[in-house]
Amino acid sequence: MPKQVKARAAQEPQVRKLAGSHHAPANWKFHAQMVQLSWSGKTPNEIAAELKCHPQTVRIHLKRFNGEGIAGLGMRPGSGLLPLPKPLPLTPRFRLPRLSRQTKPRPRRTRWIG
Repeated sequence: MPKQVKARAAQEPQVRKLAGSHHAPANWKFHAQMVQLSWSGKTPNEIAAELKCHPQTVRIHLKRFNGEGIAGLGMRPGSGLLPLPKPLPLTPRFRLPRLSRQTKPRPRRTRWIG
């Protein structure tokens, strides 16, 4: 059975303000909501069901909040999807022949000779 983790009640006003913010980064807000629901007495499984994430994710972020405080609510550098590779530079695959001014263009046939 997984260990029950609860967030400690440090920096409560800042976390509550962050959980209800409209302009905070999404991951900070999401993790602050996890902490806030933990304070209301919910288990990590109940929090995960309410926020539609995995219970292990809740345990990881509650443990990180307990260890680092409000600074632990953000994502770690290097986590998440890797950026797409840069596209290759566009280089012409063939070159058009240069037309010299000395040669005259051939006249086009306008009627069929048969």
